[in-house]
Amino acid sequence: MKSPALKYALAPLHKIERAWRKEWESENAQAEADAEVTKLALEEARKEAKKRLKDHDRDAAREIIAEAQEAALETPKRKRLMVNDATVEKLGELLNENPRGLLVVRDELPGLLAKLEDEAFQVDRAFFLEAFNGDAAFKYDRIGRGTVEIEIATLSLVGGIQPASARVTAREPRARWEPRGRPHHSAP
Repeated sequence: MKSPALKYALAPLHKIERAWRKEWESENAQAEADAEVTKLALEEARKEAKKRLKDHDRDAAREIIAEAQEAALETPKRKRLMVNDATVEKLGELLNENPRGLLVVRDELPGLLAKLEDEAFQVDRAFFLEAFNGDAAFKYDRIGRGTVEIEIATLSLVGGIQPASARVTAREPRARWEPRGRPHHSAP
């Protein structure tokens, strides 16, 4: 980070995230071991279900498989506070896993703003604007990721900008941003 002030301000958040990452790594290692045990249990359940099917007891076979699948544990979600660079699709997944919202941290804020002004990133811009409001659900559907439903999409943004860039950005027309509710709370 170029700004010592920004680095200093974010230090407590980095400390929390490091602790959460260690906790998640520990939980994830345990979950991987549990997944192997569950896999073995499911194999045994399939064998038992096959026996029941041979005896023409479909209901019992279905129940055995359902119980084994129910025992399969979900992998632990990693708690996050911040993100530096992610696609809007990944941000959606992260927001879904972190319902209190995320802080987008960009050392070079003009780069993100320029990207969002580009016509090719209209969808990204719309997502950011809605998430900056922080008061509504957001749902998107993608072929690869399926449907992601975010209960409350909440993003905050912090970043650094050089004084010369700040002056240029402040003079630029904001026609694409202001009508959509972009807050202009810039600090020098």
